[in-house]
Order: sequence, then structure tokens, then C-alpha cells
Amino acid sequence: MINDTIVLTCVRCNHSWKRRGKVNPKFCPRCKSPYWDKPRKRISAQYVQELKEFILVTHNEVIKTSGGELGVRDDGGIYFSTYAIASYMAKNYQDVPAIGAFIFSELAKKHHFVDGNKRTAFIMAKVFMMIWGRHIILEYRDALPFVLEISKYNSRVTFKDIKEWIEKNSEPAAGKNIATYLKSVLLELILKEDETEKEN
Repeated sequence: MINDTIVLTCVRCNHSWKRRGKVNPKFCPRCKSPYWDKPRKRISAQYVQELKEFILVTHNEVIKTSGGELGVRDDGGIYFSTYAIASYMAKNYQDVPAIGAFIFSELAKKHHFVDGNKRTAFIMAKVFMMIWGRHIILEYRDALPFVLEISKYNSRVTFKDIKEWIEKNSEPAAGKNIATYLKSVLLELILKEDETEKEN
């Protein structure tokens, strides 16, 4: 692989940049942290709150762009899921498909929002997998049949099933621009989602 196509991401400030040379840098070029590639072992309340706000903003954007009803069903549940996701990412950052599977389990199965739970779970999984260097290659409409199975009441889809599905439908994200990628994910929901599948 050509070195200048390798994109690195700081786990402290989420800054992404192209690697120069064959060796990873000692510091993040933006926040200057020497621990840019090592997640925090302890999850702070501030970090959980910021991550929760990011999930809420993402959900609101999903509803505004692709339709549905704004609203939170279980604010405490969102906080708990956010903490669980942050903790899981810190401990399992080398297993990116597992991170995506955990996000689907927390956000698609638990129905914290009035509407848009599946769409929010899909986008959050794509976002955080992209940050960790992997992305789901499916468009939302193609992923929807499986995501529907995940979100069903008393779903029989296991964590292992979700992880295997992600492994099958994802690939390394080296060389991709994260900002452009995330915009395309939202645009995909606007243009390509089946109107009949907008509920939750």
C-alpha cells in the first residue's frame, strides 16, 4: 500500500491526516498528544456528555434530512448507551467490526428515540468505524433488511451475527476523507431511502 494513502486519526481530538513516510508520528499534529493512537482507559463524564450530544445532533439531522418525528423516548437510556459505547470503544479499539456491532446493538435495538432509531444507529456505526479506519460499504437501503431484523422486538439477531455481517460488508477506509465521507452518508439517506421505511 502507498504510504501517502494511509489516513491516521487521533483518538483524543478526532483529527485525521495522511501519514508521511513509513512510521506513525509520535504526536498528533493538531492536539500534540503523544497518546493520539491510544484511547483513554477511563471514560470521563464530560466525554460521555459530549458523545451523547453528538448522537443527539446526528439523530436530529437524520430526521430533518430524511423525515420522521423528532423526540427522545428515553434520555437516561441514551446516556447509558453512550457510556457503554464509549467504554466498549476504549477497550476494543482494535476490533472495529465489533465496535460497529456494539453500536447497532445499543442504538437500533433499544429504541431510545421516537423515530429514526435504525437510521441513527446506521450512521453512528459508519461514523465511528470510519474514525477507526473501516467503513460499511452498503447504502442504507441495502443494509435496511438486516437492520430491521436487529431492531425487532425480541430479535434473534446476536452480537456475533451483527459483527459477521459488518465484516462481510465493510472494508478498510485508508485514503478516504472523513468529512466528505460523512456528508455522503447523510446525502445517501436523503436521496436513496425508501419512503415506506422511514418509521423508526
